[in-house]
Amino acid sequence: MAWAMREHFTSAPDGWDINAHLFEPPGYLIVGGPYAYSRNPLYVAELARWFGWAIVFGSVAVIVAAVVLWTIMAFLVIPSEERSLAAKFGAEYERCRSEVPRWLGRP
Repeated sequence: MAWAMREHFTSAPDGWDINAHLFEPPGYLIVGGPYAYSRNPLYVAELARWFGWAIVFGSVAVIVAAVVLWTIMAFLVIPSEERSLAAKFGAEYERCRSEVPRWLGRP
């Protein structure tokens, strides 16, 4: 998660005030760092944290919550974000989408 957040700060173009836009989607496409292995590294990190908690605590409730969270991300949040990115960045995003998997690994 820290690697992805660092990439947000270091990928910002000159003149982009990251602090002024901290809670907004970036106005630029990030393709380096963990974004070379996943189009959604922050979501992957968050899900890994939830599944880790489920293992550490041996909690069925936490694993159920993690699965619910994954379902919401996979079927609602990410598709919506991908449509927005495709509309905003066009061919550049489509190239990224064809080269980098949604979750993790290499296509």
